[in-house]
Amino acid sequence: MIALIEINRENRRIIKSIATPYNALKTTSHLHSDTPRFGKIVAFRASKVLRIAYSSINKIKETDPLIARLINILVNKKMRQQDAHIAVILHKSVSERVRHFRRELKHLTLLLTQQELADYLEISKRALQQSLYVVLKNNFEVENDILWLKK
Repeated sequence: MIALIEINRENRRIIKSIATPYNALKTTSHLHSDTPRFGKIVAFRASKVLRIAYSSINKIKETDPLIARLINILVNKKMRQQDAHIAVILHKSVSERVRHFRRELKHLTLLLTQQELADYLEISKRALQQSLYVVLKNNFEVENDILWLKK
């Protein structure tokens, strides 16, 4: 698993984008841009990475409709994840971020450590742990072996 990260002014890691297995990570602002994204691409786990230049993708897309469809699927999946991540980060309170994350991006829970999840939610690990403690202390439900707040 790889991710695009930034280091903020407080020297804290912020995870901007995550490439889950069988997914894509763009190194530009968007697919039709030459402007590189700010940050570094790092590996969180041992991963096999396929790097393809945009010019090569463009040539193949024009000649093979199946490749064009695959690229569109990957781009749409990444855009949905990016939109959901932005929606999560817009919440000011930790509990709202965690709740919204649960609703929109819970598939990432099993893939990320607590520190990675905290960095992705742009909160401290301690704040995340406190929020999870509240879940345990108050009302909770188990869904697919994951403990979640009841709606």
